[in-house]
Amino acid sequence: MSDNDPNKRLNDKRLEIEMFGLQLNLKRLELRVMEIEEEKVKISENVVASTKRIGEIQKLLTERTNG
Repeated sequence: MSDNDPNKRLNDKRLEIEMFGLQLNLKRLELRVMEIEEEKVKISENVVASTKRIGEIQKLLTERTNG
């Protein structure tokens, strides 16, 4: 097929459109990964804060029981 062949040009355009769609999907996935990473950080911070608070409560309960 020559460069002037309408079928080749049409097929090339289809491939370009498919590639654009895949690139767009890839960007969406990259953004979702970033969102998940942010969520992981927030969850980790909550785990640390909750664990700290549990320790504080356990200490208070122990002091009251022994006091």
